[in-house]
Amino acid sequence: MRRLLAIVLIFASFALVSARDAKTIDPLRAAFVAAFDKGDAATMQKLFEPEVLLLSVSGQPARGGAAIARGMAGMSSQMDLELNPMQSRESGDMLYEAGTWNHNAKGSKTVVQTGTYVWIWKKEKDGWRIETMSVTAARGTPIGS
Repeated sequence: MRRLLAIVLIFASFALVSARDAKTIDPLRAAFVAAFDKGDAATMQKLFEPEVLLLSVSGQPARGGAAIARGMAGMSSQMDLELNPMQSRESGDMLYEAGTWNHNAKGSKTVVQTGTYVWIWKKEKDGWRIETMSVTAARGTPIGS
């Protein structure tokens, strides 16, 4: 009986951690996707650390919130972003999320690119900022547009 109770308590604690993590990351993710879909470079840039590191599908690392936000805003004229989180964790002033992404043809659900992502957020005095992003493309997914 004690063993069963211990297992139940462990699963309950994971559920509480997951709920807390989701409470933090869900609005951040929604803000990022909305900014991407609108081509709103200024809002995306505010969500990035100034020296954010992007490990991109092209294999070419990029650094700097302003340049990365401009590049993403340019992509958004042709596609919408869909993020499908699979795991997120928050620990102190760090938060990460991993999942799959789709680029859908603008205004539709037709998938034109797909892959996986991991992003790391850091809590600062004025809110959470993306510190590092890694984006991979699924095999056979065209890169760029």
